[in-house]
Amino acid sequence: MAAPTHVIDWGHAVTGPQEQIPGPQRVERRYSGDQQAALAAYEADRRQAEANGWVVVAHKVGPDGLSVLYGPRPAHAPWAPTSGWVVPKVQTGPAPGYAYVGFWRRFWAFLLDGLIIAIPTWLILVPLILNRLTSTDLSALSGQGLYVVDPTTGQLVESPQAVAALNAAMVHLFSGAAIVWLGIFVLQLLYFTIFWSRRGATPAQQLLGIQIRNEQDGSRISFKRALLRYVGYIISIWILYIGFIWVAFDSRKQGWHDKIGGTVAVRRVG
Repeated sequence: MAAPTHVIDWGHAVTGPQEQIPGPQRVERRYSGDQQAALAAYEADRRQAEANGWVVVAHKVGPDGLSVLYGPRPAHAPWAPTSGWVVPKVQTGPAPGYAYVGFWRRFWAFLLDGLIIAIPTWLILVPLILNRLTSTDLSALSGQGLYVVDPTTGQLVESPQAVAALNAAMVHLFSGAAIVWLGIFVLQLLYFTIFWSRRGATPAQQLLGIQIRNEQDGSRISFKRALLRYVGYIISIWILYIGFIWVAFDSRKQGWHDKIGGTVAVRRVG
């Protein structure tokens, strides 16, 4: 922004009737003179402020023209100062033209994403388990030759060789399952975080018109925020899926993963 007229400390120089709100400094800009030129200057400053994560905190009209306070988005509830400043109404819902996505639409997207991930899992990862099992392993797992007849007593006894083969087969089986589990985890991690951060939604969410956005400003989320959201996904699943069910009862339709990642799920309406 161009050189400001002056800098005001929000918590001291500008006060309200109920409380003083401490915080970082705000920049005040005055626009006067030719109306068209002043409006163009205001729009340019507003866009630059938004690009830097700032918003219009308050404004007032006086004999000198329009005065606007720019600053970080207020973390406190809006208040009405006595000095003539007008605080813009805080947006409580999504942006105009958007609505929060409810439980069922997100439920079907979750199932469809699971199906998309399951296809490469069965085509690539499951064969890895079978490749680790030899014909001897398969024979041991089937129980063939596990018991033999003792020639002296005529009773069935365990075959030491068969038991050893069974133990080896179980090691191969569980190590293969561990590889598959790790592969599924990495595949899901990359699938969700990359699509959320690069495209704003997974393929299933795109199909159902769902967009994952930053809850603060509606922008596309970063990879770091997508990673936090995925951590919330895991927590929501492990605790009996309660984190997902929470969507049905939350006023902003946020699950635990949304609250952890600082995101909302929205769709276009109208």
